[in-house]
Amino acid sequence: MKRLIGLVIVALVLLAACGSNNDKKVTIGVASNDTKAWEKVKELAKKHDIDVEIKHFSDYNLPNKALNDGDIDMNAFQHFAFLDQYKKAHKGTKISALSTTVLAPLGIYSDKIKDVKKVKDGAKVVIPNDASNQARALKLLEAAGLIKLKKDFGLAG
Repeated sequence: MKRLIGLVIVALVLLAACGSNNDKKVTIGVASNDTKAWEKVKELAKKHDIDVEIKHFSDYNLPNKALNDGDIDMNAFQHFAFLDQYKKAHKGTKISALSTTVLAPLGIYSDKIKDVKKVKDGAKVVIPNDASNQARALKLLEAAGLIKLKKDFGLAG
């Protein structure tokens, strides 16, 4: 967490320094509700006279579009495979990775089933709608004993 905050601060300072005027406001798009971490980023950035605005997105497909369209200055929510997939699907995207971010582990959740062993054959399971995270979800379902994947199945699918 400290490493992430440090990297974000460095990126913020560089971004603010590259601005065309003295306005040191930076808008970061995030796709999580981890407000505690982002409040710390805002607090640390303030020490460098940088005003950070956090814009929350509930759809993982929107932060990159907002960044490419100039609606935000940077985003922090994705792994490299997701960004690569996005750039292939959206030709002309001019986004580059500056650093890494924290990746939340995937989980299996239910409001009815309390034990994964109680999941019945044929039960419906929802997985992410992007290929880079679908593979992660399928690996998780296999690790939980719910499905069996081909031997050569990798994180790329």
